[in-house]
Amino acid sequence: MKTLARVATALLGLAAFPAVIVAFFSLLPLISDVFVLLRADRYVPATFELEWPRLDEESGPEAVGTVGGKREILSLGPFLPRRPTSLNDLQDLVADKERFDVLYDAGGTKTGFQGRRLRAVPLPESGSLRQEQTRRVTSTLLFRFGPALLLTLFGLAAARFGGGGVGCWMYPAAFFLACLPLFALFVIVVETLQ
Repeated sequence: MKTLARVATALLGLAAFPAVIVAFFSLLPLISDVFVLLRADRYVPATFELEWPRLDEESGPEAVGTVGGKREILSLGPFLPRRPTSLNDLQDLVADKERFDVLYDAGGTKTGFQGRRLRAVPLPESGSLRQEQTRRVTSTLLFRFGPALLLTLFGLAAARFGGGGVGCWMYPAAFFLACLPLFALFVIVVETLQ
C-alpha cells in the first residue's frame, strides 16, 4: 500500500508542479481582472484619442493619447488583429485609427499588469464590464488555479492516507501554491499604497 501511495504521490506531484507554474503566471492577469471588477461601476464610456503608438518589450503595444483632455496610456492588444513585430508594423496596424471607444476610470490605478493598463479598457462585446470581468475571473480560477489546487490536494491526501511520505515533487508544488496568496496580497498592498 505504501508503494502505491508513493507512486500516486509522485505522479500527482509531477502533474501538480507544472499546473502550479501555470497558476503562478496567471496571477497578475487575475489581479488586474479583479481590480477592474471591483471598480466596474466607476468606468464610464469614453473616447481615447490616439496621439502616437509605442511598442515596449515588457508592456507590449500601447498608445499614448488623451481621454477627455487627460493624458492616458491605452493597451492596444485587444484592439489589434495580431501582435506587431516592430514599431513600424504597429504604426501600420493603427494607421487608420484615430479614436478608440473605451470604458474609462479617471480615479483608477495608472499601474499596468503584464502589459494591461486599467484606467482605459476596451468596451466589452457583451456591453457589461462587470459581466465580462466576472467571466474572466471565473474562467481563470477554474481553468488555471483549479487544476493546481486539485492535483496538489489529491497528492497530499494520497501521501497522508496512504501512509507514505509527501515526496520530492509535492513539496515544491505545495510550497509555490501556498506562496501564491502571499504574493497576491503583496501586490495588492503595494498597489493600494501607491
